[in-house]
Amino acid sequence: MAPPGRLQQLVTRLLGDRRARGPSPTATVLVRALASGAPPERRAVRRRTAAELVGDPVLLLVAGLLIAAGLGAVYAATRDSLTLTGASGTRYVARDAINVGVALAVGLFVAMFGHRRLLRLAPALFTVACVALLGVLTPAGATINGAKAWYALGPVQVEPSQLAVLAFIVLVAAQLGPHVAGVRSRPGTAGRLPAVPVLLCAGGGALVAALIVAEPALGMTVVLAVVAAGLLVLAGLRARTLTLTAVVGAALGVAAWHAGVIKPYQQHRLTAFLHPQLSDSTGYQVLQALTAVGSGGLTGQGLLNGSQTNGGFVPEQPTDFVFTAIAEETGFVGAAVVLVLLAWLCVRALRIASAAGDGEGLLLAGGLGVWFAIQTFINVGMAVGIMPVTGIPLPLISYGGSALCVDLIAVALLASIARQTAAAPRRT
Repeated sequence: MAPPGRLQQLVTRLLGDRRARGPSPTATVLVRALASGAPPERRAVRRRTAAELVGDPVLLLVAGLLIAAGLGAVYAATRDSLTLTGASGTRYVARDAINVGVALAVGLFVAMFGHRRLLRLAPALFTVACVALLGVLTPAGATINGAKAWYALGPVQVEPSQLAVLAFIVLVAAQLGPHVAGVRSRPGTAGRLPAVPVLLCAGGGALVAALIVAEPALGMTVVLAVVAAGLLVLAGLRARTLTLTAVVGAALGVAAWHAGVIKPYQQHRLTAFLHPQLSDSTGYQVLQALTAVGSGGLTGQGLLNGSQTNGGFVPEQPTDFVFTAIAEETGFVGAAVVLVLLAWLCVRALRIASAAGDGEGLLLAGGLGVWFAIQTFINVGMAVGIMPVTGIPLPLISYGGSALCVDLIAVALLASIARQTAAAPRRT
């Protein structure tokens, strides 16, 4: 075999490197391989993990199971009432399946678009949401169940308040996120976020709250307030600041109650759950919901066999009271499984927040987790009589296209954050 020096000259000449700057790295690799008699090493190709591909597989599995449970619950809650009127018993569940398809397409687009790009569009998204909230107060809005909170586009009804809460979370994450990491890393600086972005977020939250109260949709106002409080906690504000904020918020609520901002019929809805037997229609809803939940027992009356559900005694059962259909027909066991899945969804969101590599991901994922949690608590609380009837849907389960679409956008954003976190340690 020729000596290495001759081989190096030959390879260098073949590669066309005839200048005096020395052999190229490729030539050196070939020379060493030829001199040792071994083939050149190939660069290892690393396979991407499931987390790098889809973000959080467990999160997506839980979301899929909840959607499936929702389709079953909507079918159970509407089949008999539809057949009694001569309509197809699958009409509502078929519409809900279409809603699922559209929401999945939107969620897939958002996941591919990525949360980082969406954060850069936070001001524009928030502006669109506020304009949409303002639009429902004009003649373009439709009044449903006493609230002018919808757009009626033929058979399609769109509620922009859900999108507004999501836009608020994105805005806070974009404005405060870049400062959260620095605040948490420096001892003694907790609560010292820059004043301008804090005031911007506070003003945005107040604007959204005012527009939602004007509809009026008081339940969504409560959701917004709890989400804002959760974001303040995640941002690392001092306990003293949080306490002051809570006191001011409570004072404003009491003032609104006594000043007539909250109308008498709204006050009645908020207090009827305390004494449902003394109330009218709102108390009737609570009593029928309690009867349905209680009649389920341990294992339920059987799928499509619920007496309260089949009799149509529970008002708004596919939407606000869908949990009663689950509890009556599958009992404590089935209801517990659904609650575990919902709790798992919230926990996964908070775990994604804690593992996020930046402040924006922390606030965005954490805010979405709090949002899922408070909606679940209020909706299930309505069904079991411990919360006022406020029309908050059960995440990923209640019938309704706009709510489901926003829920899956939230899931897509969580998956995007998890995907970024999984890929970050392997970047070079």
